[in-house]
Amino acid sequence: MSASTKRVVETASQEKAAQVYAVLGFAIICVAIGVPLWWKTTTVYRVALPFDKIASLSTKQIRYTIDIAVVVTNDKIKRHDLEEFRRRLSTTLSAEFVGVGAQPPSFQYKVVVRHLYEDEQMLFNKAISLRDLDDGLTALKVLDEYGSYTVYVLSQTSQLLGEKIHLGRHRNLFAKSDKDLNGIVTLLASTVRRNVVNEQAVYEMLNLTGGASTLESLELAKESMRAVKSTSQYDIVFSLINPNPRQLRASWGIEEAIDSKTAR
Repeated sequence: MSASTKRVVETASQEKAAQVYAVLGFAIICVAIGVPLWWKTTTVYRVALPFDKIASLSTKQIRYTIDIAVVVTNDKIKRHDLEEFRRRLSTTLSAEFVGVGAQPPSFQYKVVVRHLYEDEQMLFNKAISLRDLDDGLTALKVLDEYGSYTVYVLSQTSQLLGEKIHLGRHRNLFAKSDKDLNGIVTLLASTVRRNVVNEQAVYEMLNLTGGASTLESLELAKESMRAVKSTSQYDIVFSLINPNPRQLRASWGIEEAIDSKTAR
């Protein structure tokens, strides 16, 4: 074998060895780095849930917090009288709610008593009707006041409010009182608890979300799911739809038809 041929054979052997080493290096990199990286990036992260704590949630008492701001329009009432009124109203509202069956929630009322702000005073001076006043006061509320209830205590001589207490269309409540604010504490507290917050409805809703385990709770759940409550009167609307009003002139004597059917 000549020298040149020998060099060609050695070069070919070296190239084959280099190819083998390259393949082995690529395989080692894939196995040593690629497989662990693939395993790490494709593994589903599973959080260990505290099942014991979750199971104990049903036995804990639910705390239901309600923010109430009482605005007194009479600026002659002194600050210590407002504080005494706030204390008595908070005590009356904090009376324990009595529920049947599951553990009732704890209703906690946060009461703040103050006088009118300047922009509220301007609305009261311009107000013609209680409805306009209700809408105007609602529009004045800033973002952090949404979700809370506001009680406006008007003077006994106010012409805007005819009755002792009135529920507004929004989250406002209007009441009448003389200089002695303590005289409306009981009425105000009962109205807030029964009509505004409706503690019984909140209790039933929270009780049903915990699962209907008794026949009584099943009946309550079934009743709460009714789309239309039973009543002796209904309003029915009849509509005549004309798909092609340009070519078809349709008329319908529905009033005569109803009269003829109801007269039988």
